[in-house]
Amino acid sequence: MKISVIADKDTTMGFALTGIKDLYAVGNREEAKTALAEVMQDPDMGVLIITERYAHSLREDIQRFREERPLYPLIVEVQDKRGPMEKEDPIRILIKRAVGLDIEASDVK
Repeated sequence: MKISVIADKDTTMGFALTGIKDLYAVGNREEAKTALAEVMQDPDMGVLIITERYAHSLREDIQRFREERPLYPLIVEVQDKRGPMEKEDPIRILIKRAVGLDIEASDVK
């Protein structure tokens, strides 16, 4: 079973130090999309590590591949050198949709 990494150049260099050899250093969304398609066609692929920024930009493609191959590869999203992306809390979104109010943590006593 293989492990692949799709990330920016600096992140792939870090994973190269761990011994992973199937690395795709990409610079934009189109390069990441091409790399994702190549990785997902490999029947021996077990784990795909992708930076969350590229995963976010390729969300529809990733979802389509997961529907075709639900078990493998396991797709792991990691931070890049810029740190974590700002994400909205899914529970907060559901409460806002159900109640019609946006509840902040500072509002709760």
